[in-house]
Amino acid sequence: MNSLINALGLTFSQQGIKYAVAGDNEEAIIIMQKMKEAPVTLKILFVVAEDNKSMSIKFYNIYHVERVTERLILKVNELNKIYRWVKLTIEDTDVVMSMDHMADETNIGRLAVELALIGVQMGDLIYRQIDELYNKD
Repeated sequence: MNSLINALGLTFSQQGIKYAVAGDNEEAIIIMQKMKEAPVTLKILFVVAEDNKSMSIKFYNIYHVERVTERLILKVNELNKIYRWVKLTIEDTDVVMSMDHMADETNIGRLAVELALIGVQMGDLIYRQIDELYNKD
């Protein structure tokens, strides 16, 4: 297990956050977090880059659809133009949000917690905006 994953795991342990180490080379950590307003529990995946200088964070389960429609694709593209520091994609039938950040052993824990909190807030906002698309019918 690499040093950034160790530092991240230590931070989560100290804060009482349950996590699991994942990946073939133990290069990722997964946590689960209920969104504050939306009826969804996010699966948050923290992946450390091979060079140990950055991490990517992916937020799964933001919004699930039965099938991907052109309206959803257009809405995701619109949201990507509005919220430029996060990236929304559609994977299978789920909307996924991701963000990247430079990290080292001294800041990865603080950054991961802060970005997870921001991601949950963004998830609530994005969930509502996508949900409005489907509730207009």
